[in-house]
Amino acid sequence: MSRARRRLSTLALVAPTLLAAAAGHAQSPCFDPEAVPPWQAQTVGVDSFGASRPEGPPDGAEVAVCVESAGFTPLRDDFQGLFQGADHTFEVEATLDELDPGAEAGLVLSRDPRRPEAAMLRVIAQRDLDGDVTVRAAFRAMEGGPASALDSEAVPVELPVTLRLWRASGVAHTAIVTENGLEPVLAVPVDGTDLEPKGSAGLAAASAVAAAL
Repeated sequence: MSRARRRLSTLALVAPTLLAAAAGHAQSPCFDPEAVPPWQAQTVGVDSFGASRPEGPPDGAEVAVCVESAGFTPLRDDFQGLFQGADHTFEVEATLDELDPGAEAGLVLSRDPRRPEAAMLRVIAQRDLDGDVTVRAAFRAMEGGPASALDSEAVPVELPVTLRLWRASGVAHTAIVTENGLEPVLAVPVDGTDLEPKGSAGLAAASAVAAAL
């Protein structure tokens, strides 16, 4: 097996929109979902509703997401996502152009993105109701266990922000891409965890405070 990282894709999240703001908790997507090859759309959580579609060229590089969900919490993750299978060495990057106040979006490595309690590593940009944006990371080593930020801290950023997630040599990494290179957020060894086998990686968006809008 080659040890070179497999580049999954570079995504630009053009317009993540809170479903609650657009549809008044209608429990249906605020636009018709469309395929975004080579990504597989996934709505995670019984109370999550959402859709994704291409924006711009039909190559899966620019997408819009509409979502209402409970968001990312220590014990479960409810979101609208776009995933590909991730090998033991891979890299995925996403540029978040816009975030509605109360929305959060970023990159997730998941053992099984269909399961809200799955083992995962995530790096997420969150925009609060005042408009401030921070990037946070968290790691859940075992399915059903708590997610922890470990030693990482929230990083204030401005939009657009580019995030990168990759795995190599048994370690999964998250970082913010800046003009001066990579600003590490959280790196964790995955050998001996539920993320040691192959999983899925991709984009995830949620509306953590949708009920307040």
